Amino acid sequence: MPPSSGCRPKKSKVESRTSNVGAVSVASDESEVEDRKTKVQDEGASDFAAEAADWLVAQQCPDGTWSPAQTGGNEAFRPALTALAMMALQRHAPARHADAIARAKAALEALQTEDGAFGPEPSAKLYNHSFATFALLSLESGNGGDLSPTLQRAIAFSLRSQNHLGAWDYPPRETGNSALTVWQLGILMQARNAGWSDDAGQLRRGLSWLRRQGHDGLLDYREDFDRRYTPKAGSVTLTAMATATILEAAEDFPELRDTAENAVASLHLACERLSARAIAGNYRGDLYATVVALLSAQQS
Repeated sequence: MPPSSGCRPKKSKVESRTSNVGAVSVASDESEVEDRKTKVQDEGASDFAAEAADWLVAQQCPDGTWSPAQTGGNEAFRPALTALAMMALQRHAPARHADAIARAKAALEALQTEDGAFGPEPSAKLYNHSFATFALLSLESGNGGDLSPTLQRAIAFSLRSQNHLGAWDYPPRETGNSALTVWQLGILMQARNAGWSDDAGQLRRGLSWLRRQGHDGLLDYREDFDRRYTPKAGSVTLTAMATATILEAAEDFPELRDTAENAVASLHLACERLSARAIAGNYRGDLYATVVALLSAQQS
């Protein structure tokens, strides 16, 4: 779908980020110096989150979505980017940008199709659906009561999309895609916490599939990943996502505790095998990089 009319970046209130931390004066008490350093670091992180959130809101389209095309992305993934941006704002600026969050929520609900999925692009449907459903569930998680009709339809689509192996994948493939499966399991676990009952055992089947994946403790999108090479950051990132999912599930499913502990140990080893790389540069100018940075940052 083409970008919304007039969907052009507005000037952010903050045009440049400054780091006004000042110098820490010499103090006789070392603990006082450490306390002041910690305060400076916390304020810096808070400034980053506020400025990034302001910049993100300045890029929001009039219809409440965020357009990937604004920064060179594929418009097919507009629902997913909108969901990620909404989650980032909800985490770091729920009061300051409540209107932007509300408009994003309404936009996502308007993008739901008759089958319960989000977005009209067939090739990106399950990807968009994963992020949109997870984001909307995150908003409703603390409200109590029954799930909205929008989310009930969305969860029904997720359940219908699970394959015979217990995984999720892009049609026509049926072997299972680890990333899609991790997000879908996150959806079902949130739904379970909100009162959905896994009577058919689909959450358990998905978790069982996930725990069987990977080689040498690492997970990739598909089983045919060539492990002769040094693991790439993508596989470690995906392994971290899966580990977080299994750790959360282990709270309710004791049989997963050993798997969770092994996953954490494997993740530590995988990270040690990677060469340390410094990632420098300005987060501004890229919508995806900004929302990921916000979602990764510690909530203030």
